[in-house]
Amino acid sequence: MLTSAKIAVAIATGSVGVLSEAIHSGLDLISSLVTFFVVRASVRPADWDHPFGHGKIESLSAMLEAVLLLVAGVYICYEGVSTWTQPGHRVHYLGWGLAVTGFSVVVNLGVYFQNRGAARSEESLAIETNSFHFLTDVFSSLAVFLSLGAIHFTHWVYLDPLVALVIALYVFWVGVEQIKKCVAELSDTTLPDAEVAEIKNVLALHKSEYLNYHDLRTRKAGAVRHLELHLEVCSEQRVTQAHAVCDIIEADVTKCFREADITIHIEPCGTHGAKCKTTCQFYNMPRNQVGKNV
Repeated sequence: MLTSAKIAVAIATGSVGVLSEAIHSGLDLISSLVTFFVVRASVRPADWDHPFGHGKIESLSAMLEAVLLLVAGVYICYEGVSTWTQPGHRVHYLGWGLAVTGFSVVVNLGVYFQNRGAARSEESLAIETNSFHFLTDVFSSLAVFLSLGAIHFTHWVYLDPLVALVIALYVFWVGVEQIKKCVAELSDTTLPDAEVAEIKNVLALHKSEYLNYHDLRTRKAGAVRHLELHLEVCSEQRVTQAHAVCDIIEADVTKCFREADITIHIEPCGTHGAKCKTTCQFYNMPRNQVGKNV
């Protein structure tokens, strides 16, 4: 509805600002359609050819949406420069332009808040990128609305391409920022420091249950955090005991995140104390008695 209305008004008014808004809304429509189908695919469970799930599909979709923002920014910039250098540029039917851009601000603001809420609750990068499409449309529609109002009072028609150029720069900047996020996720960048600190806090809570841990690795695919670590336990422990420790750690880490896939590799200790060969430092008893009591 918004795209069709803006195209019609852009033709009637001759405003490059409204035309940039029509292009932007068209990209919003494409972005939303892509996100609709991608999110449905990304939540499918793991299968034989995608053993780690389908979360990366979201990152690819978000990358496509971000690239669309860059394309929109370049095209709007081109139209703005062309109009600026065009002699005798005029803007007609300012009332229609004010009506459609004002209406667009209200609609897109509502859709942005809905998308942002869904992106946060579902931790979806694709929906987050889609929400930014609507947020940029809010600001750009508002800018065009104000420029058309200013033209009505000042008759300075060059405000129209000037606002289009400002919109183009803003849209381009948002696209670049979203591409950075997508690249970070697709290249398996580690989780943010705050999230890694949460994991380490959980491990610290259970320090009495194991000897040491190392090789902690983290990454994210879609809404799922993947983490791996090596856990060193006393070599005298039974398999069931070591497994129980892993279960406790996994359960507590999972509470910190919406969804987590955790792999813990158990390693038996070598010697974790100078007298370990005769006295087990972990259980604090003679080593020949540990097997009888543990």
